[in-house]
Amino acid sequence: MNENERRGASRAGAGIRVARERLAPLGTSGGFFALGIAAFALIPVWAAWEGDLLRRGAVAHPHIVTLVHLYVLAWGTSVALGAVRQLSVVLFQAPAVGPSGRGWGALFLHTLGVIGLLAGMMSVRFEYSAVGGLLILGAIGLSIIDVLGAVRRGERRSLVIPFLAGALLAMVGTAVVGVLLALNRVGGWLGDVRTVTLAAHLYLGPVGWFGLLIPGVSYELGPFFGLTRGGKDKGIGRYERVVALLLLVGLVGGFAAAVAGAYHPAWLLPLVVGYALFLYDLRGIFRARPIVRRTATLVGVRAAHVSLALLAAMLLVGIARPDLWSDGRWLTTFAWIALAGWISNSVAGYLHRILPFLAWHTRYWGAAKEEIRTAFQDMVDQRLGRWGFYLHNAGVAVALAGVWGLPLLWLGLALWGLGTWVLCFNLARVYVR
Repeated sequence: MNENERRGASRAGAGIRVARERLAPLGTSGGFFALGIAAFALIPVWAAWEGDLLRRGAVAHPHIVTLVHLYVLAWGTSVALGAVRQLSVVLFQAPAVGPSGRGWGALFLHTLGVIGLLAGMMSVRFEYSAVGGLLILGAIGLSIIDVLGAVRRGERRSLVIPFLAGALLAMVGTAVVGVLLALNRVGGWLGDVRTVTLAAHLYLGPVGWFGLLIPGVSYELGPFFGLTRGGKDKGIGRYERVVALLLLVGLVGGFAAAVAGAYHPAWLLPLVVGYALFLYDLRGIFRARPIVRRTATLVGVRAAHVSLALLAAMLLVGIARPDLWSDGRWLTTFAWIALAGWISNSVAGYLHRILPFLAWHTRYWGAAKEEIRTAFQDMVDQRLGRWGFYLHNAGVAVALAGVWGLPLLWLGLALWGLGTWVLCFNLARVYVR
């Protein structure tokens, strides 16, 4: 690939080619995805059991903290780690993946880590959570090695680099701080710095890990999957470098100011502007299109962008009214939109395209026509997926009304849970088709 081709390939979604030898083994990526789907199906059960805590905005209760980690680690991070090895090879156009002990090792460590961490929280045995966090940190390390290898050997300059680099570093920081917090619950050795350490954990995870990873991946996969306008049309993504800079300034600047004891809510402003520009830049996602093109992935990603817009608005309000961040209902609302709205719609939306693509091509690429049991377009049911997202997001909205006092919490949780299970069913049956 010459220099001009490399520069052209660095545009959002351009120059990406998928070959059979670039597909990761389904066992490793599919294992991560299966763990995530199982956790996603469990979350509504746990939330319904603790519905009264949600209604009261009891954000610090151990059972609510467990629910958050089910979302962030067992669901979102499992799918992200399963996808990152495959996506890095494709986005950077690196040589063949092939079987890798690192992939299986990362899956093994992450699975044990998630089980140990959640078991420790449930039993109030935080030494188990600390060990689980260390195992997850090991899985992250193995994944980073694979990403670095793809970057080094790749033939394409992906615009995801600043997003992905910042996200992975933030994830390492989140895991390290999480282990320290778990050990502190055992020995109490952090002392006066516990509050600062907890703030770092809460900041680096949502803002650093998902807050950088999802926009970066969206810039590449939006055009590649046909979710944005193509060709000369607007809305395909032009300002990714500015968005990355704004998000990194908000993340690093805010974190450094907090460590120095000089944090001000104004550090949220670069994040607000960065997310607003990102949403504007990929506005082609909302263009009108015929029903046959309204895939489950499109519906999920659209809902994720609406959720992100709400989060950016809440951040803006939080700059003017910093006292709101000490209000339990405000924090519950923000976390609910972030976890059930933005992260879940993004992860489930893109997974409705990534999982069937990986599964179908792993099984049937090059196979004779009579050997193919299921056509690619039938790997997931697009209509069922759309209805899953409709129910899921209707439930998210209705449950929020319940958090703020209307007698609708249980109706919202029921709709949300039903939609979640529909999405899980639609994804899970890919493994047997």
